[in-house]
Amino acid sequence: MNKTGWILAYLNSLRVWPKGVHGYVKKFRSFFKIIVRSAIFDNAMLLSVLLNTMLMAMEKHGLDKETAAVLETGNTWFTWIFICEMNMKLIGIGFKKYCDQKMNLLDGGVVLLSVVEIAMT
Repeated sequence: MNKTGWILAYLNSLRVWPKGVHGYVKKFRSFFKIIVRSAIFDNAMLLSVLLNTMLMAMEKHGLDKETAAVLETGNTWFTWIFICEMNMKLIGIGFKKYCDQKMNLLDGGVVLLSVVEIAMT
């Protein structure tokens, strides 16, 4: 059994899940809660932020079109990674707990600004 299957089996042994669709939604959210609270997830997001910062620092006036296109593509990829992170946190911990953490509000604001930037270009 893979690690994810083991985690779900362990959760099922500890909890009594509601019947029907609500039970499946709770299991789905619990799965994402485990992921977003893991050290691996935090470290992956920290690495993404560092790499994105390095990528953005490479932009300068007078870049050739090929390099500028690569940097723009990388920026778009990182924006999508951060959109996925935000959605995973919203699903896993819920909107209220997401908004209780000030760092999440900052991250969410930056992601929303990035989405607006992409929409305008």
